[in-house]
Order: sequence, then C-alpha cells, then structure tokens
Amino acid sequence: MVVSDNPEHVVYNCTRWNTERKGVKIRTGPLPAPEVLLSKMIGERSYWNSIFSFIIEVMKKKEKEDRIAREEVL
Repeated sequence: MVVSDNPEHVVYNCTRWNTERKGVKIRTGPLPAPEVLLSKMIGERSYWNSIFSFIIEVMKKKEKEDRIAREEVL
C-alpha cells in the first residue's frame, strides 16, 4: 500500500513523526482538524511558532533522509 506523503499526512498521521508530533501536542494541546489549523496558527503567535517549528524540523529530517537515500543509489 502506497501512502500519500502530503502535508496533512505528515502533520496528522505519519507514524514516522510521532515523536515530533508529541512534542507539538505537549506545547499546544491536541491538534485541531486540518481545516482549522491555519486559522488557529494565524490567531495565536505561540501556536504558529510551535507548528512552524514542527514543520521545519520534519522537513529538515525528510530532506536529510532523501539525500542519504539518493547517495545510496549512486
């Protein structure tokens, strides 16, 4: 089964990022529904910072993993 690696999957469901997601939930409480997330981020600077930090952390790790995978292919 192929799983879509889209932003919603990464933020809400991907088990690969459970540890990082847990850190966000400790700081913010439960994540709101996807359709509410952006308005909540816009409404609260601390919420924005927490979610933004989570996304940056995940993206850096994903990029590193992708780079390593490409190097292994070569």
